[in-house]
Amino acid sequence: MKAYLSSHGLGPGIGALREIAGGNRTAIIVNALDHFPSAERKRIVNDVIGIEPLFAGAGLLPKIIDLRESFETRSFGNFADEFDIVWLTGGNCFVLQRALVHSGMDRYLIDAVRDERIVYAGWSAGACVAGTSLRGLYQVDDPDIVPQGYPTFPAPESGLGFIEGTILPHFDSAHPESDDIGRAFKQLKREGAVVTCLRDGEALLIANENVRHISTERAA
Repeated sequence: MKAYLSSHGLGPGIGALREIAGGNRTAIIVNALDHFPSAERKRIVNDVIGIEPLFAGAGLLPKIIDLRESFETRSFGNFADEFDIVWLTGGNCFVLQRALVHSGMDRYLIDAVRDERIVYAGWSAGACVAGTSLRGLYQVDDPDIVPQGYPTFPAPESGLGFIEGTILPHFDSAHPESDDIGRAFKQLKREGAVVTCLRDGEALLIANENVRHISTERAA
């Protein structure tokens, strides 16, 4: 299994990510933003994040994939042959996991990433859903938001399971969600849960059994 998890944005290890991926064709999934009205969602993707210039500037070849288009078909064809990396961006982690489950992308990624047919990458919500659990993250994101066109099943409590426990991005950082993340951390530790914290400017690079912590000070 190969994965790259950043707290915020692309993070400090893009060179290392390209190295383990062996290519730069990158599927970008922004469905964590589906709870925003369509015009606002488009503005965030194009203007606030600036997906295409951001990823292209990092030497990646991006293509946005909308999981809502697969809600009926639940089919991804030769997805892992077309892309080297699948990157899930930030937003609401529960909305993102709903999209993954309802589209069938969750099962697809679990198999494809574990078989090393594609490398998983994500920041913020995209990092959160890589864990086994979303426990505590309701302190940060509303789990009851159901975007238009989504099924109304209960909020997911588990993620894709690439990392044991709950992943908390923006920990102890100058980020608007950092205080909520701190409260989630305290709750999870009281419960004895396994927690992985990432500060902004930090990332985890996972290549088989090797987990490497990368920070801005020690960027690849």
